[in-house]
Amino acid sequence: MILQEIAIPSFVGVGLSAIFSSTTLVVILGVFFVSYFIGSCFLMYHWVSYGMGSAGILLAEIVFVLVSIVLFVTAGLAISYF
Repeated sequence: MILQEIAIPSFVGVGLSAIFSSTTLVVILGVFFVSYFIGSCFLMYHWVSYGMGSAGILLAEIVFVLVSIVLFVTAGLAISYF
């Protein structure tokens, strides 16, 4: 059985408009990341302070952080593709 390479197809006609260039999207993602980080710090503090050390709070923090990382990496890869 011959295995074929899987590659991301090249989209010749697809590009970003002049308003949303790659640099603009990186800046927007950076600003969103900083505000998301600050909001997450407040949320984590609230969970730690008022969660009473519950195992459910620890699970919520882990899931929140992991999903956030996956989403930011996905957004960064999507921007770098274009």
